[in-house]
Amino acid sequence: PGNEMFVIQSGEVEVYHEGGGGGGGRRVFATYKARDYFGEMALLSGKPRTASVRARTKVSVLRLRRSDFDGLLEKYPGMAAILERTAAERMAREADATSI
Repeated sequence: PGNEMFVIQSGEVEVYHEGGGGGGGRRVFATYKARDYFGEMALLSGKPRTASVRARTKVSVLRLRRSDFDGLLEKYPGMAAILERTAAERMAREADATSI
């Protein structure tokens, strides 16, 4: 379940699926670094997470809990549109990565 999102302060992570694409094994479809974020898709949709994230280097992140996330969206409604656009782009990339 997705009850929080994360903002990377420093370091690098990779986003992946286990056994994706019919070939088995780990399929990495994105790498995020400082100032990138992840976990927003589950917060926006209310659905379980669709991918896993693993540190590639030493990483420092900020954690934003659902209640704080919801509060930010109330205070800054335009932020929801930005996050939804990012989520749609990521879902398209994820679909491409798993169909290969």
